[in-house]
Amino acid sequence: MTDDEVEANGEADNQAEASGAGHGVSGGAASGAGGAGTSGNAAGGGGGGNINDELDNLMDISIEIASNKRMKRDYIKPFSLTFRDEELERKYCHQRDLTFKSSLFCVVGVWILVFLSELFQIPLHLDW
Repeated sequence: MTDDEVEANGEADNQAEASGAGHGVSGGAASGAGGAGTSGNAAGGGGGGNINDELDNLMDISIEIASNKRMKRDYIKPFSLTFRDEELERKYCHQRDLTFKSSLFCVVGVWILVFLSELFQIPLHLDW
């Protein structure tokens, strides 16, 4: 598959997701004429619908991976992992991090557990 085909498929997936046509990785763009996310062969009762759906999902995932790699190559500096465009970097830096509090809570919790574990081991080491 060429870069142009990957780009065209990625744009179709983005349009399908923006219109609410699907959820998750499979945006429904590559699922054929079945309408509800099934391929045309599955509607005929041939029994191969699950395999076709899995293949469609795998194709969607591989297209998304190729698109992500292309976006990373075009817009992100490889060593510093920052955006090449300063305006994009500024917007990203000003986004609110919704998971910071829970991450900090988990880190502090793990640190306390390790600290208590070490405290309980001090008497064992003094007996040596």
